[in-house]
Amino acid sequence: MEGPIRTIENGVEVVDNGSGYFSVPGQPRSLTLREEFRIDLEDEKLAAAGLTDVSAIDADVRGRILVFGSGLKSGSFVFQFDDKGGLIRSFCPKGQGPGEAEFPTYFGMTASGEILIHSTSRFVVFDSDGGFLRQERTEKWVRFVGLRRKVLANGNILAPYIPENKEMVAREVALALFDGQFNKLVDVRSHSLPENGIIGRNPLAHVPIFGVSASVFFANGGDEGRDIAVFDLDGRLKKIIRAGFPSRQVSEAYKKDIIERLPKAVGDDTRKFFASLSQFPPFQSLAVDEKGFLFVSTLDRDPDSGAYMNDVFSPEGVRLFRVGLGYQDYMRDFYNNSFLDVVLKNGRAYCVREKASGFKEVIVYKMMWK
Repeated sequence: MEGPIRTIENGVEVVDNGSGYFSVPGQPRSLTLREEFRIDLEDEKLAAAGLTDVSAIDADVRGRILVFGSGLKSGSFVFQFDDKGGLIRSFCPKGQGPGEAEFPTYFGMTASGEILIHSTSRFVVFDSDGGFLRQERTEKWVRFVGLRRKVLANGNILAPYIPENKEMVAREVALALFDGQFNKLVDVRSHSLPENGIIGRNPLAHVPIFGVSASVFFANGGDEGRDIAVFDLDGRLKKIIRAGFPSRQVSEAYKKDIIERLPKAVGDDTRKFFASLSQFPPFQSLAVDEKGFLFVSTLDRDPDSGAYMNDVFSPEGVRLFRVGLGYQDYMRDFYNNSFLDVVLKNGRAYCVREKASGFKEVIVYKMMWK
């Protein structure tokens, strides 16, 4: 078979890779990852600085690394490291004053390098060196889902949310574009939930998974979330990628482990949600590097490193090969309220891994294409 099958459905190109991997002239055939350094949160100096947990990571164009804390404790929320892993500064302390945040959530970095932290009903905006720039009120309240939110190159925000209805029942989860005031611009993709709420045969297939590049973004869709839909930055569907991702059942041991880790204060509905799970989503995350290569994190593990295997697609949607990259666990992130997907920038891959001790570490790799 020379390549994927290309068809047109409802005026949109569909690239169907089936179960194959393809060699494409002019495209790489493999990727080697060379570890450069680690930022270990078990380090006493970092603990003394206030960094004890990670809810998200990012990197700027200068290779400096941003590590975001849990946002639930006093002290700073953002910790900035240089491109060798040395701590430079921390900023955005807990509070209500200028440059402070009460319940901070990282929303992303703009094309100009501004760092957006959301706190209750306002954005707190910092420059790339951690200097406080301004705060912007967000009067409109949106029922967002999880921490997966992205600022696009055009300034709009891509985020999953639960649409309002008269019954105040969660009937669907939608992925939408919002402006900076949380006014909805357009629903990109809607995922209907089972009639009895979020408890159902495969509820995690109804939670949006997405990744962003400078010119497009990708989101799960189709039957049980198996397709990868490609949109322009205004939310117009441009292409659909298919790749025959297999079904994976959730074991009773996995569910038991999650439920046992839940805090005692967690309600019965949350416990019922995890107890009801029967099937994992087809893939865990979508990440895009600066060249437009799409990394789809599957549920398979690299037997040597323990990292999840990623299917790597060309910018045209052709599946090229697999590589072990990243340790994020979609379901564990979901209940830990964290966003630990792989970040691909500056020719590097930035990953978060939980050590056997329970402490997290950020691992930085050099990406070498062949």
